[in-house]
Amino acid sequence: MDPVVVEAAICMPGLGFHTNRSQQPLHVKHRDLLPVVRIWSVLVHANILPCSHVSDLHWTRAMLMYCIMTQRTVDLGNIICMEISGCANLPPSSALGHPSLITQLCQLAGVDVHSPPFEGPGRVIDNRYISSYFQDRAPPAVPAPEPIHAAGP
Repeated sequence: MDPVVVEAAICMPGLGFHTNRSQQPLHVKHRDLLPVVRIWSVLVHANILPCSHVSDLHWTRAMLMYCIMTQRTVDLGNIICMEISGCANLPPSSALGHPSLITQLCQLAGVDVHSPPFEGPGRVIDNRYISSYFQDRAPPAVPAPEPIHAAGP
């Protein structure tokens, strides 16, 4: 996928990916995303691809945002399965993604899930959350054109 095409779909005009020395896209800062993409990003981080580092969007998550913004079909079940598999192979001290889904699967398998300790839910993503954190940012300032001077007599 061409990073320029992805940038056009998810980034504010004139902003885009930070790249490596080979000019391969690494990440885009959250503040450089279109407001609607910032909102989708929060929902994706909370429900599909949990991540503790949300100040920027790495290439794989940016591709998911691109698919959402261009209304492409996405296999969320496979994405979540891969994410849980990745979490299962991390050290025990690592954060566990999708705790509600895992709890439900454990309950369906007959595990008692009603014994403490319990983890509280994260912050609700509602209109107030969106309004307070995702106000449209002014687009980058474009310098005024130089005045045209008429030649003297």
